[in-house]
Amino acid sequence: MLQHLTATAFAIDLLVNMLSRNDVDDAAVLAAQIRRDIASEMSSLRHMMVELRPPVMDERGLEAAVSDYTTTLFSEDQTAVSVDSDLGGARLPPELETAIYRLTREALINIKRHAGARRANVTISRADQTVHLTVADDGAGFDTEHVQDGHYGLVTMRERVESLGGTITKDNRPGAAYIHAALPLPTWARPADPRLTRR
Repeated sequence: MLQHLTATAFAIDLLVNMLSRNDVDDAAVLAAQIRRDIASEMSSLRHMMVELRPPVMDERGLEAAVSDYTTTLFSEDQTAVSVDSDLGGARLPPELETAIYRLTREALINIKRHAGARRANVTISRADQTVHLTVADDGAGFDTEHVQDGHYGLVTMRERVESLGGTITKDNRPGAAYIHAALPLPTWARPADPRLTRR
């Protein structure tokens, strides 16, 4: 993106020079090109922001965001994917919701690409002051070791979880593969927020 912004800045400098020479026709062509380039970059930025934290998460919560993504990702697959949660609509701290969403997303992408699974399951639960995420499938297992096509392997997943004080484990056995993350609620979020109180 920085490279594109640099190119756009150079194009604007060129446009200023054209206008100073009263080269109106060429300036109009260049201005139109600059506008198209900026529109393309804005579209790419919107897409990136949706991948990082989709708007539905702010509007309807983590469970809705995970369910929507799962439905979209496997819309043309034979894999049956279920999402189970005991959060009951309770909201988590934003950084925790984002981490869980992105971990789920990466695990599901790996299942889609590598597992050949008939069934997969996402479970989000809260026990005491820890939120648990488990993504499991009955296929060949998902490749959590390597980074492919801009997506995250287990090392990056672990770094993300550990940065929030959590732990991550996995089992790649065919037919019973899973990845499990345990993420503690931040201390500030534990006692006071009634939305985090289990019913």
